[in-house]
Formats: sequence, C-alpha cells, structure tokens
Amino acid sequence: MLSFVVHQVETDQTLISFLKKRFKTTSLSLIYKLFRTKKIKVDGENVRYYHYRLKAGEKIEIYDNYLKQSNLVVYPPSHSKVYFEIIYEDQNILIVLKEHGIPMPSLDNAVRYYLLKKDPIDYQQKIKQLFVLIAAHRLDRLTKGLVIYPKNPLAKKVLYKAIGDKSKITKKYLAICENNPAKILPNYVSGYL
Repeated sequence: MLSFVVHQVETDQTLISFLKKRFKTTSLSLIYKLFRTKKIKVDGENVRYYHYRLKAGEKIEIYDNYLKQSNLVVYPPSHSKVYFEIIYEDQNILIVLKEHGIPMPSLDNAVRYYLLKKDPIDYQQKIKQLFVLIAAHRLDRLTKGLVIYPKNPLAKKVLYKAIGDKSKITKKYLAICENNPAKILPNYVSGYL
C-alpha cells in the first residue's frame, strides 16, 4: 500500500492529476484500472471519480503491491536564446510578449530559465511542490501576442477559470493579409475559430 497526504499547495487539483505526477512511468490505463477496481481511497472512502477535487489534509491510499512511485527528477531549464519581452509581472503572474516564429515549448523553457535565474530558491521550492510552470493558454508558432504564465498553483487555478469564462478574458486577433486578397474583407470579423 502507498499513502500520501495532500498538502495545501496541492489543494483543489484533481485526483487523476495528482496520481499522474507521482506515477509518471505508469501507464494511464493502469491508473484508471486502480479506480475501477476500487484500489484508491481518500480518507478511507473508495473513490471512482477521476476528477475528484482534493482538499488539504486528505489521506490518499493506493492498494497495489506492484505500483512504483516515479523519482521526482526535474531537470533545470536549459539556457535559452529565445527572446521575449516582459509586459507585466507580480508575485502571481507573468505576462510576456511572444514573437512570431517561436514555438510555445521554446518560450516555456525560456520563461522557466528566466524565473530560475531571477530567484533560484523560490523556483526550486515550486518544483519540489510539483508545480509545473506552463502557459495558461497557447499561441501558434506564427502568432505574435501576449502569453500569461501563472507563477503559483492558486494563480493557475484562477487563470484557468477566468479563461474559461469568456466575459472575464477575451481574445482578440489582428490578421495581416498579404498579396491583396481577391475578396475584400470587412474591417471586423466575429466568430469561433
């Protein structure tokens, strides 16, 4: 049997996310099988709902003799030559301007490297708490625009909720057309992509 206690910084994440972080080398089908066969308990109760939201202090027990916890080896971000401009930064979020032609994984690495160099102790603490620094949304390689990075779990939760609510954060695009399109486009186009 394996057991874990949910820490404050892990509060409100889903149980499946919690398990995927700890058992990275275990196939997802095996993790789902643990749910189906009632081998996962939270505070002594069987949990079969993958998206169960965890609360601080809850005890997770997994009844499986063959499951091995992954080593939590996190490699530091590599030095990056990817340029980005910081538009806004505070203790919760970082907003950067991504240039066109830069893929998101390269930008993510550059932002991680920036934060590691800025405050190595804070960065290492977040890694130990299994916080993964990643953009709250994505932009295509050819798109230039603002990208928001949450810097802690609470900011990540708030940002994901705000992006899901179209009245709080709206996305606007400016398209630059080349080679004089045959059909004249209106000044403003509204619709779903």
